[in-house]
Amino acid sequence: MTRTRPRGTHLRVAVLAVAVVASGTSCALADKGGDSASGTVSAGLDAVESGLDGSGTPQRGGQYKARSPLLFTFVFGDVDAVTVVNELTVQVTTKVPWVAFPAALYGSGRIGIMAQRQLDADDDACATQPIGTGPFSFVSWTPDVALRVKRNPRYWQEAPDGKPYPYLNAIEFRPMANSDARVAALQEGELNMLHTSTAADATDNLAKLRDAGAINMLVSSDHTETAYLMMNTSKKIFTDRQTRLAVAHAIDREKLNQVVNKGFPTLANGPFARGVTGYLEKTDAPGYDLGAAKKAVAALKAKGADTKMRLLTSSGPAAIRQAQLEKAMLEAAGFTVTFEVEEEANLISRVIGGDYDLAGFRNQPGEDPDMNRVWWYDGSTNPVNFGRFDDPIIDRAGPRHRPPNRRQGQAAGRL
Repeated sequence: MTRTRPRGTHLRVAVLAVAVVASGTSCALADKGGDSASGTVSAGLDAVESGLDGSGTPQRGGQYKARSPLLFTFVFGDVDAVTVVNELTVQVTTKVPWVAFPAALYGSGRIGIMAQRQLDADDDACATQPIGTGPFSFVSWTPDVALRVKRNPRYWQEAPDGKPYPYLNAIEFRPMANSDARVAALQEGELNMLHTSTAADATDNLAKLRDAGAINMLVSSDHTETAYLMMNTSKKIFTDRQTRLAVAHAIDREKLNQVVNKGFPTLANGPFARGVTGYLEKTDAPGYDLGAAKKAVAALKAKGADTKMRLLTSSGPAAIRQAQLEKAMLEAAGFTVTFEVEEEANLISRVIGGDYDLAGFRNQPGEDPDMNRVWWYDGSTNPVNFGRFDDPIIDRAGPRHRPPNRRQGQAAGRL
C-alpha cells in the first residue's frame, strides 16, 4: 500500500495517498486509480476497506467475512473502524493515536491490497491466484517449483527515465532453500539473478564470481533486519536471568562473525540497525566473557538448575555451520546442548508454537520502530511475541502516539 523513500523511514505512497490528521486517531486513504489487467486491478476503495477488514480490523466482527487472517490481526489490532467516505476516500479510525500508521501500511513490503474478487474467492483460489495492483500480472504458480508473472502494460508508476515500469516482460521466481544450490545454479546459468541474505555467500562464492567478471553484485544494508539467538523465556531454563546472561557471555560474536561470515556483517548490539530510529551506539548489552559464563553455569548446576537446552536452526548450510559453532561455545561454558535442524517453514512454525528453547532467528526490519511493537508486547498473551517475554517497561517504551520527531533510542526498551 505504501513504500519507503530512498532515505530515512518516512513513507511515500505507491497506491494510496495517505493523510494522518493532527489528532493521530484518523487517517484518510485516497485512491490514486489504476487500470485493470489480467491478474492486476485498480485498488478500488471498496477493496481497500475490505482488505483492511480482512487484515483483522474490528469491522464486521473483527475480520472480513471471507478471510481468516493470522499475523495482521495483531498488526492492525488498533484499527477501530474502516469506512468508505466517497468514491475516492476511505476513513480509518484507530483506537489510540497512531502517528506511524503509514509505516504499518508498508509493513516492510508485506502489505498490499487484493482485489475484491480475490478477497471473496474460496480459500484455495485466494491463496493461489493473486490479483493486485503491481507491475506484474499473475500467470501460474507451482508451489516449491516456480511462480510465473508477466508484465502489466497498464502499471501506473513511471521509472526515473520517464518510461513506465516494469522494464522486464516476465519473471519466473524459483524457490531454492539451499544457499549453496542457489549459487551453483547462478554459476551454471540456470538463474539470471538471485537474492541472498547469507553473508557467507556475499563474502566467498559470490565475491569470487564477481571478481572473475562472471556476475554483477549489489550489496545493501539499507533497512536491514538483525539476526540473533532468540531465547524462549516461557521455558523453565530461561526464566532465570542468570542463565540468559550466561548464554550471552558464552557467545564470542567477533569470532563467530569472522569464522562464519569472514567479518562481513556489522555486529548488532541491539534490536535496531544503524540508521534506524531507535538505534543506540551503546546499549550495555552483555558481551563475551567465557570466565563469567563458566562461573554462572557452575553456580546454576550447584543450585540444581537446569542447564540443558535445545538449539534450533534452519537447514541451510551456512545456518548449520553457524549453529554448530554456537553449540561448541555454549558447551565450552558448561551447558549441555542438543542440536535440532528444521526446514525454514517448519522452524517458523515451531517458533510460533513455542516449541524451542534457543533458536537462530532474524527479524526487526529497519523502517519505523513502531512496526516492531507487534513482536514484543505482552508476551503472556501475544503469540507473535516469539520470545514470550513479558516486560511492562518494554510495553511502556513503545506507545503509538509518539510524535514524528521521536528521539533515537526511545523505542529500544531494555531488550
